[in-house]
Order: sequence, then C-alpha cells, then structure tokens
Amino acid sequence: MASSAANGGAVAWSNPDNAKVSDNARAVAASIAEETTSQYLHGSNFGFAIPVGATIDGVKIEVEGRVTVGAASSNFVNLILAGNLVDDYEISIPGLDGTDTYYATGGPTELWGATLTPAIVNASNFGVAVFFYNGFPTASTIEIDHIRVTVYYTGGAVAGSSAGFFATE
Repeated sequence: MASSAANGGAVAWSNPDNAKVSDNARAVAASIAEETTSQYLHGSNFGFAIPVGATIDGVKIEVEGRVTVGAASSNFVNLILAGNLVDDYEISIPGLDGTDTYYATGGPTELWGATLTPAIVNASNFGVAVFFYNGFPTASTIEIDHIRVTVYYTGGAVAGSSAGFFATE
C-alpha cells in the first residue's frame, strides 16, 4: 500500500473511515501548512463484480469534500492496483472549495495509465488514494465526506459503494 513517506505527506487524516459513506461525518486533514501535503487517504475493497471477459473502458473517481479553513491549491487522486500506488499517474481534482459537494475526475474512457482487467478491479486491494497540497501562506483544513468510484466496462457501468477499507499510511 501507499505510505505517507512515499508522498512526503506531513498531515495525517483523522477518522479515515468517515469517507466510506456520504453522511456528513468526515475524514479531516487539519492545519496543512504552506508548501505541505496531506498524507494519502486511501480506500479499497469497493466490492465490484465486473464479469470475467468484460473490457474495462474507464474509471471515474468522485470525492465529496470541502475546504473549511484556507484553500487547497492542488488536489490529487491516484489509483491503487494490487495494493500498490500507481504513483506515476495522478489526476487533479478540479475546484475543491468551501462547498461540500462531489468533485469528479476520470471518466468513461480514463484508464489512469494502467491496464485494467475485471480481476484487478474486483480485487479487494484495488482502490484510490487522495492527497492535497497547500501552496498558500495560510494553513488549510480539508474534510472528505465520501469517495465514490465508478468503473465503466463494455456493456455498461457498475458503481462501487465506498463501504471498503479506508486508512492513511
């Protein structure tokens, strides 16, 4: 799995399990200082059941969250495949601000620089890592209420609930 040392993250997430469901109980990275990043908040074990033989066409990741203090100048998402962070391919989350809403990245044709198969996506160690960077002079606090993953495959889409394992490392 990813570790905070791997991304240099200085600020841990409190209550990472709170990002499993959209219920206004939030995972929080508090007081992210200027030129500092949060640790990874990652979730896995989404419970996908993509049929054998299907072709994975894309993955959309939605993060429901907000900035409650300061601002986040950069917000990033990576995939976790077989428990390992795909750290050479990350996508920015657009527009995280003070509004508690879903911010989406990826989509029906975004494969995140990976070759995805049903076996990979269905595995309990397929997941998502989210981290935030503060480039502003004022400390920032980020709150994440929910992380939702949708996998698109030939023949339709299956949405995975975020009832998986969430942690910071």
